[in-house]
Amino acid sequence: MSVSESNHLRDNFFKLNRELHDKSLRLNLHLDQEEWNALHHAEEALATAAVCLMSGHHDCPTFITVNADKLENCLMSLTLSIQSLQKHAMLEQA
Repeated sequence: MSVSESNHLRDNFFKLNRELHDKSLRLNLHLDQEEWNALHHAEEALATAAVCLMSGHHDCPTFITVNADKLENCLMSLTLSIQSLQKHAMLEQA
């Protein structure tokens, strides 16, 4: 992955994390504990993934290396959080 691609992805992770955090604060009164936990796990996964992309271009100035296992774990955690929120939303609609 190029440094510019990594920087762009990292910035988007941080931006999404901030938006998720801001919206979760506004929805605080309408969330149950399971939803709240899922949102916090999603925020944590986004922040960790973004930080993971902050390092790694010290050996080569044009390409970045990342800890693929750590990044994969972050994305898996984010996916599980999204699935939990979707499941909860479907139960509320039923």
